[in-house]
Amino acid sequence: MNKKINMTLRVDPDIKAQASALFSDLGCDLGTAMNMFMVQAIKQNGFPFEIKEEPNALTMAAIREALHMDQDSDVKKFDNVDDLFDELES
Repeated sequence: MNKKINMTLRVDPDIKAQASALFSDLGCDLGTAMNMFMVQAIKQNGFPFEIKEEPNALTMAAIREALHMDQDSDVKKFDNVDDLFDELES
């Protein structure tokens, strides 16, 4: 016999309402969806989905600058850190 326990979660009411509606459309309730999430997390030994943060505007500008510098033949490039430091110290 599977013994079940009750859990209490603090969730934003709007998030709960949206999730409940979504899971209802998918044919299950919020408790079943949470149980499915936890089972998958255990099976994958981590979150069952990718978690990533989108770069902010400053990071995106730095990425664009780095890509531009990589393509620019006028930008001096180095094969290793020692060569870079030798150039900086000269």
